[in-house]
Amino acid sequence: MHARTAGNLLAAKAVGCALRLLPAPRSRSDATSFFSLLVLAALCGTVALLGACARSPERPVEPRSALSCRPLELRPGDTLELTMRTPHGGYLGVMAPGDFWFFLIYPQPQPDRPSLMPASKFRNVTRLALPVSSTKAIPWVHGYNEAMLVFRKAGTYKILVSENLLSHDYPVSSCTVKFLAAMRR
Repeated sequence: MHARTAGNLLAAKAVGCALRLLPAPRSRSDATSFFSLLVLAALCGTVALLGACARSPERPVEPRSALSCRPLELRPGDTLELTMRTPHGGYLGVMAPGDFWFFLIYPQPQPDRPSLMPASKFRNVTRLALPVSSTKAIPWVHGYNEAMLVFRKAGTYKILVSENLLSHDYPVSSCTVKFLAAMRR
C-alpha cells in the first residue's frame, strides 16, 4: 500500500473516531468548532483519537464469544461456569479487586504454586466450573505463599484466558463478573 493511501485511511479512521467521540453540534458556532476539530483530526490523523478508539492498545483482544462467564453476578455458594472456544491458551487468570492477580492454570507450575490442571489439558477444555466458595490460588504477589479464596472480596473480577498472560504479545479472551459477598436469602 502506498504511503498516501495509508495516510488517507488513517485520516478517515481518525475522522470516524472523532464523529463517535465528539458531541453533535447544537448551534452554528458549535458546528464551526466541530468542523474544525474534524479537519484537525483528518490532518493530524493518529495517536490521540485512534488511541481513544482502540479496545486495548497493549494487547490484541479475542472475539467476545471466545470466553463467556455465567452467572454474571456471584455469591458464596454459587459456581462460576466458564465456556471457551477451543483450542485456546494454556493460561487461566483472575484479576481480583485490589489488583490481585491469581493464575489458576498456567504452564510450568512450581511446586509451591500449583496449577488447577495441566495447561496442555486446559487448552482443549470447553467448560470449566469454579465453585466460588472453594476455588483457591496463591496470589501472584511477592511474599504471598499460601493459597487463599479467589472470590473473597465483593467487587468486579475479570477472568482471562490466553496463550501467555505474562506478555502483551498474545491475544486475550476475557469476561467480567461481579461478586456479591452476601449469601442469597
